[in-house]
Amino acid sequence: MRSNNECIKKLAEIDIENDVRMGSTGAVEANVRAKIVSKLFICLGWDETSDLSYEHTILRNRHADIAVLVPDSDGTRKPKIIVECKDLDENLDNHIDQAFDYAIPLGVRWIVLSNGIEFRLYETFLEGTEVANRKDLLLINPPILLTELEERFDELIEWISKDKISFLEQKTEIREVEKKLRTISLLS
Repeated sequence: MRSNNECIKKLAEIDIENDVRMGSTGAVEANVRAKIVSKLFICLGWDETSDLSYEHTILRNRHADIAVLVPDSDGTRKPKIIVECKDLDENLDNHIDQAFDYAIPLGVRWIVLSNGIEFRLYETFLEGTEVANRKDLLLINPPILLTELEERFDELIEWISKDKISFLEQKTEIREVEKKLRTISLLS
């Protein structure tokens, strides 16, 4: 396995016109997902086979482009990050609500929205904060551009690397156990 530095360097050097658009005059959203966004998650330590679920069912006929799955304490793999990929030329502002509409019913905290050129990270809620506009839930501001990926990769590692999410999940499980133990001791 390549180091994160090598992985992200290769991703940052991708030739959008030749490697993603590939002469197409139409939409290339599938190429954005396969050649850029999924590779970003691999660079962040996620395993494409066991951690990334493509076209993940949200509701009957609605699917997120990618759901990043993490096992719960019972071993059930559940989405912890919802990823929505858009065509290179799409304005991501037009797709914020869609991404939130996919994440919220599943109780997913993190959203990545990308057109392959711009990467946005949102948190579906900020404790103690009322938000009137979902744009205000952008965590990394300004968003990271593909051309800045090498320099700003640590910002993504801090929020959504596999190590970070796994750590947060363990902390949550520990807090739940402590809460149950406190309840039991109060009942005794």
